[in-house]
Amino acid sequence: MSSYEERAIRGDELFGKGYEGNLSKRSLRNASKKDREEIVECNLPFLAQFYFFGSEKDHNRWNDTLFEVLGSEKFLSAFEKILKKNKKAKKKRDSDEMIEIPKGMHVIFMDYLRRIDQLYREKIRRYQGSKSEFGQASMDELRSQIDDQKREIQAIIEELCGKEKKLLLKYGINEPYATRLATTMVPHKYLNEHNVRRYFNSLNRAITDCVRHGVVKSEDDPGVYDNSIGINLALDENIVALYEFFFFKVDRKVFLSALKEFLLEPRTKALDSFTKPQLEAYNSLNRVVCDILEGNIAINYTGENMKKKELKELRINKKELKKIMRKYAEKRMKDDHDGRDCTRRILFRSLDEETYPNLTKAFDTMIKDSLVDAEDQRQIAKEKAEEQRQREQQNKQNQQNNNNGNRNNNNFRKNR
Repeated sequence: MSSYEERAIRGDELFGKGYEGNLSKRSLRNASKKDREEIVECNLPFLAQFYFFGSEKDHNRWNDTLFEVLGSEKFLSAFEKILKKNKKAKKKRDSDEMIEIPKGMHVIFMDYLRRIDQLYREKIRRYQGSKSEFGQASMDELRSQIDDQKREIQAIIEELCGKEKKLLLKYGINEPYATRLATTMVPHKYLNEHNVRRYFNSLNRAITDCVRHGVVKSEDDPGVYDNSIGINLALDENIVALYEFFFFKVDRKVFLSALKEFLLEPRTKALDSFTKPQLEAYNSLNRVVCDILEGNIAINYTGENMKKKELKELRINKKELKKIMRKYAEKRMKDDHDGRDCTRRILFRSLDEETYPNLTKAFDTMIKDSLVDAEDQRQIAKEKAEEQRQREQQNKQNQQNNNNGNRNNNNFRKNR
């Protein structure tokens, strides 16, 4: 194990002024082109260590510097040259000339893209809320510069996650959806109990985003949806396959933590604007996680070909389920005590007890705070009321259509 894999790298070691060969903007600016490439190359593993394993306190202090370095022309030009060298070495099949790039770099660049958009939205709000001379032309120029940089970063990201994209293409997922999903795949050595929530949620959002753009109403027949993704992401078996890809070779503790965090995910208001295919994919994600927790199915994250009997050993047992639900309950009761509890993604009271006997029983056993249960009950009542309203609205529309049809028939007879 190399030294950079043994511990997290602190921000001052990577970006501070007192360290030789660091990634500070000053060191990159003052170095020659050749030295700059060496600085970037040598520090890439440490950059990944800081990003994935650094403490929250250290991140809060140094994240601005991290993104400033990533977006600097000096860093990007050096990084792109490293990519070009690797391409040439790959064509020559010369592994000795290949420069090691941490597999998680695409995740870091994706985070930088989100950062760019966030900063732009903040500037827009400040511009709209003031009477500054910073006019619309300047904002348009800024948007153009940001778009240019985003295209440059996106090209780098596609290059970095090429292997994952190829595997998804082989599975039957078309471009650009294979690229979108590939960007959420994090190497197992970087996933831990503290950060898996963020990346697992990112995968699930990517799935529903792909459906929003890739499954749309047909122009020829509005009652039919055209699917350009390549596979149906509302099928449970396809979700299971993507989960096995995502959790490839992770530690079991990390896997169990991801399931717990899935249960704690807030029920988003975005559901109100979901298309029908999006809701189907969203429900499929929920169903698969519930089936995993119930022990109905197993996710083979080992990377090994396993027989059915061996797969059964990977299923969640009652002891593990109980532990997950206890942590779930503790978090919800703490949030309730702090006045921050909310309706979560899975509504346990709406689950079929015959299909999920272990899961519903574990929920009943662990949830002792009636306020938490009441929050779920209110959401269920709200959804039932909304379903009733939609049915009444549909019935009213059907009745109106029938009345219009009768009037049209009468007019047709009179005209004849």
